Amino acid sequence: MNTARYIVVAALIVGLVLGAGVGYLSIPPVTKTVTETLTTTKTEFVTLTQTVVTVKEKTETVTETKTVTFTPPKPPASFTLLNYSVTVKADTPVLYVQFKTTAPLTLKLIGPDGVRKDSKEVYPGELGVYLELASPFETPIPGKYVLEATTYEGSVI
Repeated sequence: MNTARYIVVAALIVGLVLGAGVGYLSIPPVTKTVTETLTTTKTEFVTLTQTVVTVKEKTETVTETKTVTFTPPKPPASFTLLNYSVTVKADTPVLYVQFKTTAPLTLKLIGPDGVRKDSKEVYPGELGVYLELASPFETPIPGKYVLEATTYEGSVI
């Protein structure tokens, strides 16, 4: 029984790592070609047995091409609250939040008592989400509620 549990946990971890790797690798690399021309001058002195000195000047031109691969940094995550409303859905008081986001986030609804009432993961392209204010058939606590948007790295936006 414990072996099966370890296998399931290991498969979950591998899936998360592969998913993060595929997401990061989906950013196309930007290739930039840099061409540099280096000119060097080399002077050689040759002395003959007679009292004549000959000076020869030699110029070499070297062209070197370097390819530099640059992956631009990801833009910072942003969250814009477009609209919200309080309603009842399936006998549960909820806050409907309309938003725009540029990165996957976790939205947390914190009640006036400082307790997290609900949280949902949201992704770019989603338009809205329902967050529960209280359990079914209960009246929400009156007061000020806080909506918190957090990145997967833990930064609050």
